[in-house]
Amino acid sequence: MASHEAYRTPSLESGLVVFTIVADAFARNMVRSLVGSCIKVGSGRKSLEWFAGKMAEPVREGSSGPIAPQGLTLEHIAYPADDQLAARAEAIRAVRTL
Repeated sequence: MASHEAYRTPSLESGLVVFTIVADAFARNMVRSLVGSCIKVGSGRKSLEWFAGKMAEPVREGSSGPIAPQGLTLEHIAYPADDQLAARAEAIRAVRTL
């Protein structure tokens, strides 16, 4: 079962948007797609219902694609302890369902 949490943080400066996205694994362009979708909702180009539908049943057909990577910054990666690496590698390769 997927868990989603959203919260708002104070603006750091005009035009700057901060997203904190945490997961145990990411698909290719997943963060860029999430950020692009959030910006569409925040700017009023898409509705919250549209976003909820994307989260409930993510289908890429008809999507406008991920946002450009310029400006996105990876801040931190947390790895499991050495004795847990093999188990985590096996778990993230398993087929997932939402």
